[in-house]
Amino acid sequence: MVMIVKDKAKYPTVASFIAAAKANPGKLTFASSGDGSPQHLGGLMFESRTQTKLLHVPYRGGALAINDTIAGTVDAMFAVMPEAVPHVKAGTLAALGVMSPTRSPVFPQVPTMQEAGVANLTLSAWMALLAPAKTPKSIVDQLNKAVAAAFDNELKAKLAESGIEVALSSPEDAQRLITQDIKIHAELVKASGLVPQ
Repeated sequence: MVMIVKDKAKYPTVASFIAAAKANPGKLTFASSGDGSPQHLGGLMFESRTQTKLLHVPYRGGALAINDTIAGTVDAMFAVMPEAVPHVKAGTLAALGVMSPTRSPVFPQVPTMQEAGVANLTLSAWMALLAPAKTPKSIVDQLNKAVAAAFDNELKAKLAESGIEVALSSPEDAQRLITQDIKIHAELVKASGLVPQ
């Protein structure tokens, strides 16, 4: 994921955005594709790690959120890479920091949040192929091998252009990631006071 803004002159760095947020608690806005979405969780994690208070503006989908970020209706967005990449490359949005442990190959010039001065701010939106819980291990392993074989170098390169990094893993690694992310997301939601709707 990546933190993006429209006004690079006003917010040239993550630090400048944090300073503005601390000077104006609850006034700076961030867009998301709805409560509990990856973009919303990114904003909640940013608030938690920077001790700031932002105003969440939920939209009915990522496209509407991106459009209003481009228009300057909202101050920032914590976007998944594929929705941000074309607009950053076109110059209509600016990327301030990536929310991963290492810099993105798509935006090598953009610092990680750690490099930008925000510790422990790592969040990814990921996709995985899942099967029913009682699927025999032999079938799960066979599916895993088939998926890995489908991701040849050409497909990986095509996905990388849009900011999608292919991280093939074992079923056990995928389960660990899901368990870890459920815990992190639950903590963010609980701290924010969100309730099921």
